[in-house]
Amino acid sequence: MLISRVLLASLASLPAAFAAPSAPCAPFVAQAQDEEALKKEYKERREKLGKFDLDAHLELARWCNGVGLKREYKAQLNYIVKEDPEHAAARKELGQVKFDGQWVAESQLEALKKKKEEDEYKAKGWTKYNGEWVDPADIPNLKKGLVKVDGRWLSAEEKSKLDQGWVFLEGELLPPDAGEKLKQGLFPVEGGWVSEEQADTFHAKWATPWQITEGLVRLRTNVKRKVALEKVFPELKLAYRRMKTIFRSTEPAQPIDLYLLGSINDFNKYAENTEIGAESSNYGAYLDAANEKRPVIALNDERKLRHHIGYAIALGYMDRVKEAKVVIPPWFQVAVAGYNDRFHDKTDRKWLIENSPYITGGLGKYADLFETFDPSQMEAESFLKAMSQLGLLVAYFVDGGNAKHTQLFQEAMQAVLDGKGADGKFRAIAKAAKELDEAVGEFLKK
Repeated sequence: MLISRVLLASLASLPAAFAAPSAPCAPFVAQAQDEEALKKEYKERREKLGKFDLDAHLELARWCNGVGLKREYKAQLNYIVKEDPEHAAARKELGQVKFDGQWVAESQLEALKKKKEEDEYKAKGWTKYNGEWVDPADIPNLKKGLVKVDGRWLSAEEKSKLDQGWVFLEGELLPPDAGEKLKQGLFPVEGGWVSEEQADTFHAKWATPWQITEGLVRLRTNVKRKVALEKVFPELKLAYRRMKTIFRSTEPAQPIDLYLLGSINDFNKYAENTEIGAESSNYGAYLDAANEKRPVIALNDERKLRHHIGYAIALGYMDRVKEAKVVIPPWFQVAVAGYNDRFHDKTDRKWLIENSPYITGGLGKYADLFETFDPSQMEAESFLKAMSQLGLLVAYFVDGGNAKHTQLFQEAMQAVLDGKGADGKFRAIAKAAKELDEAVGEFLKK
C-alpha cells in the first residue's frame, strides 16, 4: 500500500516536469531587437554614402566594428579595397601588410620573409651551416673557428682584441692607444711613430714594404701610401668586382696576396729571385707559383697600372677560388686574366680591335692556342698577341650573345669551383675551336 502511494505521488509530479516551455528571457529578446535595429541603421547609413566616398565607407566600417556588426564591418572593408586596392587604412583594418608589392595577411609575413630569404640565398648558391646561410667558400674558415668582420677573417683572439678597442692599420692589429697616434697622421715604424713622409721612405725598400689589407686582398708595396690608397686600390676593387661577377659572387676562401713593385728595377730584381712557372708570364704581372704564399706580382707602371692590376687580380682570384685539386690550363688562366686586364670594357675593346697590332694583324687559330700555349716559352710579342686573342675569347663568352658558347664557359667556371669535371669542360671548349674562330671573328665586327 505504501509503494502504491509513492508511485501515485511520482506520477502526479510528471505534468509539471513536462510542462510547455516558458517565454524567452527578456534580455535575449532585447538583444535580437537591438541587432535588427543596428542592421537597419547600417543600411540607412550605407545608402546615404557616395559610391566612391571611400573614407566615409571606412568610417561606416569602423562604426560597424564598434557596435558589433562584424560581418558588415568586413563587407565594408572588402568593398573599399575592391574599389581602391592600395587603400592602406582599409588594408590595415583587414590585418594586411604590403610585402614584395603584394598585400598579404600580417600573420603570413614572417613565413613569406623566410621563404624569400631562402630563395635568394639558394639562388646565390649558399647553404645552411650551423643554422645560418653562408657562402660555401666560407665553410673551411668557419670550421677553423674564424669570424668574418668587414671582409677580413679573424681568429677568436683577434676578434676579442677588436672588441676591446684594438685598431687595424694596413691589416695589422694595434693596441687601443694607437688610435690617437693614427689620428695625428703618424705611423708605426720600428717601434716608434713617424710622419707619413718618413714612413714612405722606410717602406720604399722592398725588404720593408707597406702592407695594406683591403677586403680579401693583401697588398705589399713599396710605392707611397697615398699612391696605394688613391690610385692602386680603386683599380684593385674594380678588378676584384669583375672577377666576383664572373664567378657568380663566389669569393676566394683565402685572401689574395698582391705584391706591387714600385719600379721596373724592383720588378726585375724580384723576378730574378723567383721561378716563373707555366702559370705565369713575361708580362707586367704574373703568379709566383714557386712561392708558398702564391702571390701575384705586378709592376707599378703609371700608364699600364690598371691593366697590370686587372691581370694580377684575375690570376690570384682563380688561384684562391678553385679547389686545390683542379688544374686550370695556362690558356684558360691567361684568357680570364686578359679579359680582366683590358677586354672587359667595351669602349677599350673597340679601340683595341681597331688599333692594336696584336689584333689588326689577324687572329690565329684557337685550336693552336688550346693545344700548345705555354707562356714560359714565348717572347713578349707572341705572348701579347696570344693574350689578346684569349682575352677576346672571354669577352665573346660574356658579351657575344651566343647561349651555347656562353654555357661552355660558365660550365668550366663552375667546374673550377666544384672541384670536379673541370678537365672535361676545358676539353669541351677546345673541341669547339673551329666554331669559336668564326664566332669571335664575327664578334670583332660588331
